Amino acid sequence: DEEIKFRQLVLRPNTYFVYGGDSVDKGPGDIRLCRALVSLKQRYPDRVHLLVGNRDLNKLRFRSELSDFDMARPLEEIGKPFWDRNAKSLKEHLEQVRDNHVGVEDVPLERFNTKAERLRYMLKHTLGCPDTFEFRRNEVAVLRKIYGHYPYSVDHHATTPFLPENQYYDLLLNEVTDDNVVESFEYEINHPQGSLRQYLKYASIAAIVGNTIFVH
Repeated sequence: DEEIKFRQLVLRPNTYFVYGGDSVDKGPGDIRLCRALVSLKQRYPDRVHLLVGNRDLNKLRFRSELSDFDMARPLEEIGKPFWDRNAKSLKEHLEQVRDNHVGVEDVPLERFNTKAERLRYMLKHTLGCPDTFEFRRNEVAVLRKIYGHYPYSVDHHATTPFLPENQYYDLLLNEVTDDNVVESFEYEINHPQGSLRQYLKYASIAAIVGNTIFVH
C-alpha cells in the first residue's frame, strides 16, 4: 500500500515568493495550506511574503459571533448583511432549516439556533463560501486518519501530509460531528497555535520586493 508522505515547500536560491492571500475556503485543505505557508515563511523570513486577504481576515468574526453572548442575542436583532440585499437574515435561514425537517413546525425557532447553524449561516449567506463547512468536516477526518487525533501536535506543523488517493475512500466523515466542525473553526482562528491565527500573525497587508509592491 502507498504510505502517507510528509513534505515541505522549499524556496529556490535567489528567488522570492509572494502569496496573495485568501488562503482558505477553496477546498478541504485550509489547515494544511496555512501550515505549509507559515512553515515556508518561518524558514525564509526575508524572501517569503504572505498577504492577508478578505477571506483570511473575515474569519476573525467567529470569536465574537460564535460567543455565548452573541448566541444569546434575540434573532430579531441580527439583521441581514448590508452588502448583499439578496442574502437571508439569520432568522430566515433558521426558518428554512426548520421547514426542511418533517413534523417540527411547532418547535420554537431558538431550538435550531445552534453554533453549527449559526456558522453555516455565516459561511453561506455572509461570507460567500457555502461549501466550507463540509470542506472542514472532510479535512478534520483526514487529519484524524493521519495523526490519530485532532488538533495534532505542534511538532508536526512544519510538514504537510499527503494522504494516498486510495485512503480517501474510507474516511469516517460521519464520525466528525457538526460540533467538531465548529470547534475546529474556533480553534484554528482563536488558539495561538491555530493554523489561520498563525497565518495572520506572519502575513501583512502589502509586500515590497525590489521596486514592486504587492497587495491582495
